[in-house]
Amino acid sequence: MMTSRQASDAGGAAGMEDGKEVARLTTCDGWLVISSEGSRTVSTSEMTTYQNRILAALRMKEKVRSILTTVAGFARVFLVRKVGGRDDGTLYAMKRVPKGSSRKAKRVRMERDVLDYIRYFPYVTNMHYAFGTEAAVYLVTDFVRGGDLSRLLHERKFLEERDVRMYVAELVLALTGLHRVGIVHRDLKERNILLDSNGHVVVADFGFSKFLNLSEKEKTYSFCGTLEYMAPEVINHTLGMDQAVDWWALGVVTCKLLGGLSPFCVETETTLGKPSLSNRILHGQPTFPPAASLEARDFMQALLTKDPEKRLGSRGVDEIKAHPFFRGLSWDEVMAKTNRGFTYVAASILLSEITDEEDLSMTSD
Repeated sequence: MMTSRQASDAGGAAGMEDGKEVARLTTCDGWLVISSEGSRTVSTSEMTTYQNRILAALRMKEKVRSILTTVAGFARVFLVRKVGGRDDGTLYAMKRVPKGSSRKAKRVRMERDVLDYIRYFPYVTNMHYAFGTEAAVYLVTDFVRGGDLSRLLHERKFLEERDVRMYVAELVLALTGLHRVGIVHRDLKERNILLDSNGHVVVADFGFSKFLNLSEKEKTYSFCGTLEYMAPEVINHTLGMDQAVDWWALGVVTCKLLGGLSPFCVETETTLGKPSLSNRILHGQPTFPPAASLEARDFMQALLTKDPEKRLGSRGVDEIKAHPFFRGLSWDEVMAKTNRGFTYVAASILLSEITDEEDLSMTSD
């Protein structure tokens, strides 16, 4: 069967023709769109005429609004319940991307292609449906009900090193799976790291991702991502970049989880101009949380090495797994999600908002 990546290569917009749903799982009879006004079943073909009402009416109750929010400034995510088919009644997250500029179209095609390629990879989101209307493209993925790491960090300001170690270990496995099939994420940050109902990480938002032949050391030269998490070779994009940019971003994420601040910002600053931040990333030295252990500091320093060929991970993921920061960790248990003796902090902070699935249905009387 042709993958969506092959379909995209063959036909550009293949798999997203107006009003046609292309998921492999089952025929879609409709979507129960959940909003504060109640719920209404919308068929795939009705999405074109219903889209304006969706934007006007879908104002989630606070419990859901905190989980499903605007994504990347150009897409909106809704909570929906599947109507019909063998997954009838299943809750999903539906991302709506308006058709418009070629740049938007390119990003949504890339996200669809990546999600189709990495079905059921560890610690990444799964796509179940993709379809299009005259005005928008829709990607239907797992409903990940634990919020994201940016929300968790906002709630707690910083996390205990023991907790950070586990989240980072899961991210290492997520990135390893992507890199093994030639996918570079290029926009890893807390907002794109969701948390499932058990508190495990789920990497999402692949609009900036890139397929590269990493075994042949292929590089890309695009300037994209979020500046705060960009590696020096992304800012100086004439040099080319590969999967090492994801390891740099992981270093930034680790630092922010441990201390609440970017390694290239200082606590007294509320804002930092793009030129200043770029200059610090290119030429400055990172600042680490004072309470971080020597092992954590060394781990972050190794990930934030400016030369990508000397950066931790440049000689393979095994050198990351062997770092003292992960001493005593069972990688087999991390892969199996059976990390004994560890309670994920997200479960008590974010998931306490949700009592049961019916709280998310919000159907009208």
